[in-house]
Amino acid sequence: MPLAPIKRQRLYRQVAEEIKRYILEHGLKTGDALPTEVEFAQQLGVSRPTVREALKGLQMVGVLTSRKGSGHAVGALNLLELARQFSFHAKTEGMDFRELAETRLFLEVNILPLVAQRATEEDFGRLQQAVDLLKRGSEEGDRMTYVAGDITFHQALFEASQNRLLTSFAGGIKEFFGDVRRALFASEETSKERANRDHQAICDALRRKDVRRAQELMYAHLSVYLSDRAKEGGVRMFIGPMEDIRSNVQTFKRSNVQNRRRKEGAALAFKGR
Repeated sequence: MPLAPIKRQRLYRQVAEEIKRYILEHGLKTGDALPTEVEFAQQLGVSRPTVREALKGLQMVGVLTSRKGSGHAVGALNLLELARQFSFHAKTEGMDFRELAETRLFLEVNILPLVAQRATEEDFGRLQQAVDLLKRGSEEGDRMTYVAGDITFHQALFEASQNRLLTSFAGGIKEFFGDVRRALFASEETSKERANRDHQAICDALRRKDVRRAQELMYAHLSVYLSDRAKEGGVRMFIGPMEDIRSNVQTFKRSNVQNRRRKEGAALAFKGR
């Protein structure tokens, strides 16, 4: 069997790795300035165009930021571009609605314990404002307002976790789950009134620090959309005893059905008098 030829790594990539190593070894933090292009070229023994190409590559992936007139600095964590890239590749690789919806369900159910534990009054204020925006959009038939409220609510959930990685991810929620959101709003079976109730109930449960109830509500809320669209079985989650969650969700749904039937029966009995 013939040996495969060894590919020589492009020089600018090696320079980029050296710059990253320099940042780590010198303990540089977000916003700290880096040596100049000339200084890197001299220290690494390469040309300035090679260093420039390496710096541009690192800037594109967010490792560095460019400061007009003052060189480069260490960049801040920003997952928005990563989310945009994911959204693009999800389309080109044929990722279906079910996979995206399952990912959203997994993340949003599992973030709730952190939110219940760490959310401040300011966080709850933002969540309630988002719910109010949802309600207003629904009542006025304003799709843009309704969608803005929905996006704001779910971004606020991530921010309320007080987890910097999750908070940085919140900025990419709109892009990351854009296709899921469009599909949900296109569904004729999706009730805006039901969604309003769900969001308010989730917010209220988190205020009470009732994590289990909040998870049940979120799971039931998003599972409705999955059941409308997904064709391949149930969602596999890892949030503790899954059978307990499913059992509680089914009990919750049955309770709602029973309550509705009791109300309908009472209404018919009243009319018959």
